[in-house]
Amino acid sequence: MKPEQQETRPTNKNTPSSRNIAGGTQLEAALWEMVRVPLLALAFIFFVTTCNNALQYKETLSSLQQEAERGNAEAQFNLGNMYSNGQGVMKDFIKAYKWYRQAANQGQAEAQLLLGQTYHSGRIMAQDYREAIKWYQKAAEQGRAEAQFYLGSIYYNGEGGLRDQQKGCKLIQSSAENGYIEAIDLYNKVCLR
Repeated sequence: MKPEQQETRPTNKNTPSSRNIAGGTQLEAALWEMVRVPLLALAFIFFVTTCNNALQYKETLSSLQQEAERGNAEAQFNLGNMYSNGQGVMKDFIKAYKWYRQAANQGQAEAQLLLGQTYHSGRIMAQDYREAIKWYQKAAEQGRAEAQFYLGSIYYNGEGGLRDQQKGCKLIQSSAENGYIEAIDLYNKVCLR
């Protein structure tokens, strides 16, 4: 065959000579090199952040544990949150309840509200309206609008056989006046009619 008559073949971009060792094309290899370093950097940042968070949780848990055991209600409440949410520890609702209860007994309003919700819903502890009312009442007396709302709802709806719509509306009104949005809506729908 003469050179000018040589058969021309279409070039295949996937021939062994156009592929790199990893099996991709040279373009794929070049693109990989462009993103590899930023990906490794992100992976490293994620790893360091995760380790850092674990270390911070461990240190926080240790200091909260000490303060909680000394009787600090805020530390008891925060320790309860860590156990309830699994922050730095395995989720443990029994330990969370223990710390919330200790904080609530010392007058920590948020812990009182949470205990009220716990007994009201019956999801973690057995449903007990008397206990729910007791804890909601304590938090409501400290001005917790959400506790006023839930307590008012219990009385208004007669949950647990304790129907007193007038008392319920009064509590819902207090909650609404303290800015609790759900209370404003409910008060306008049921108490102003």
